Amino acid sequence: MPLVFTITKEDVLRSKVLAPGWYKAQVKKVEATTAGTDGSAGAVVSFSITQPGEFHGTPLDTRFWEKAPGFSVPFFRACGAAVTEAGGNFDFEKSVGREVLIYVQNRMYQNRLTNDIVDYKALAAN
Repeated sequence: MPLVFTITKEDVLRSKVLAPGWYKAQVKKVEATTAGTDGSAGAVVSFSITQPGEFHGTPLDTRFWEKAPGFSVPFFRACGAAVTEAGGNFDFEKSVGREVLIYVQNRMYQNRLTNDIVDYKALAAN
């Protein structure tokens, strides 16, 4: 009996290791998630590289957790939210469709080199 895998273009692109640097990317979707360790709530933010070149269309995901909400501040600011010292409530869903700059670094995960989004910047016209 044949064992057939369907591998999409996105699957192939997801396996690419990007050169470290800034990339223009669009927020494609956000999903709620739960940490397997303690059940805390989180958000998975999915991006697609939009700048022309070798990595155009490459999908990348990052996660933010309710236990460390401060790590989401640069993301929300890049999406145009006015995050002040007073804080506030910010909706991840409102980021879908936004284009931002993301900074990608490489790191080892389970003995494999992967992409890790470590910073965000706003585009001039967002």
